[in-house]
Amino acid sequence: MVIVAAVRSTRIDRLIPNDDSLLPFEEATVPNLADKDIEAILEVLEREKRLGVLLGMSRSERVKVFKDLAGRQLIVAMIEATSGEKFEERLHSELSELAADARLAYALVATATHARFALHREDIMVAMGLSNNEVLNTLNSLVARGVLTENPTTRSLRARHRVVAEVLHNELEKEGLLAEVYAKLAFLSATKIGPNMQEKSKWWRFNRYIMSHDRCLRLMTLNEAHMIFNDLEEALGWSHHFWLQRGALELEVGDLRLAQNWLEQARALAPNDGFVLTEYAYFRFRLANEQPANTRASEYVDEAVAMLEHQIEMRGKLNPYPYHILGKEGLVWASIAGLAKDEKREFLRRIKGSLDEGRKLHPRNDKIAEIYKGVELALWHTFVPGAGRSQGQVPSDTGGQQAAPQE
Repeated sequence: MVIVAAVRSTRIDRLIPNDDSLLPFEEATVPNLADKDIEAILEVLEREKRLGVLLGMSRSERVKVFKDLAGRQLIVAMIEATSGEKFEERLHSELSELAADARLAYALVATATHARFALHREDIMVAMGLSNNEVLNTLNSLVARGVLTENPTTRSLRARHRVVAEVLHNELEKEGLLAEVYAKLAFLSATKIGPNMQEKSKWWRFNRYIMSHDRCLRLMTLNEAHMIFNDLEEALGWSHHFWLQRGALELEVGDLRLAQNWLEQARALAPNDGFVLTEYAYFRFRLANEQPANTRASEYVDEAVAMLEHQIEMRGKLNPYPYHILGKEGLVWASIAGLAKDEKREFLRRIKGSLDEGRKLHPRNDKIAEIYKGVELALWHTFVPGAGRSQGQVPSDTGGQQAAPQE
């Protein structure tokens, strides 16, 4: 008797015990799609009217989707072509069906692949905090069964397709599991970098990606982000970038006093770094806007504006962020500081002048465009009595554009 079974790669180890209790068996991994497979699948999709976005394409374009975009991966092709949730759910279950260590290893590789990085076996073991043959066997099995792909030259591992990595990353985020994965990848990257390493190196880039305060806030809770930074304080205390991101995290949603502490340390380590100075200027602005009645608030604003204008002069062509901070925080200050109308007008003119330049250099930046409209409207209010309650013309000084005031 011969028994033939089709079993998902991630489920096989749970169904077939690794001992001598069974008769001998052979395992074969289904290969990627051949040309004739692609043609056959397209015929079925066309017959069943399930072409999705492929419907408006020629036959050769449909084949190209399967070959190039999907990398001959059936499940990726079906996700890309039909946008079917069923196929994404299969990837979700593929992850959940793995044993705990294999699931964590797969999550680490998929998250790194999502960030356009590959990991070696030893990297995964360091991240997991394990170094035994069982982990190596698990990784080898995932490669042998096509769940992970291995670069034959570098021996590095990736998820089998970028779409698979994206779907799994989104699933980990939805389930609230990314914090653990990011914490382990952050620890791994911290072990790979040092004070004398070039910041353009692979591991520096990966560390900056993982430790981005903006990404941490988007993908996990503030407490989870705090834990990651706390755990890496000893390993990365020499890095101004570590303190910069830690301070930026507090500046956005945390404690301004902690933000000052962390940013002061970043500034002490890299007093001329443009990113550090921009974030420190942001802190000064926030400090003034949180307590506009403070006798030093105007001093903080003057300092922040001067620092941001200098950063705009130095890096404005490459980075829109200084324009964003100057416009956003300057607009808040103008609205709450109790400035005389003439003083407020001159302050807004100064900010608007910088934003005019920012809009030209970064025409597709929506944040600058939105802030510009707010500054323009606020400037208009300084000319038109009761402008907040009725419509009117924007004076020529603000560019001659119409703006509907908002209550």
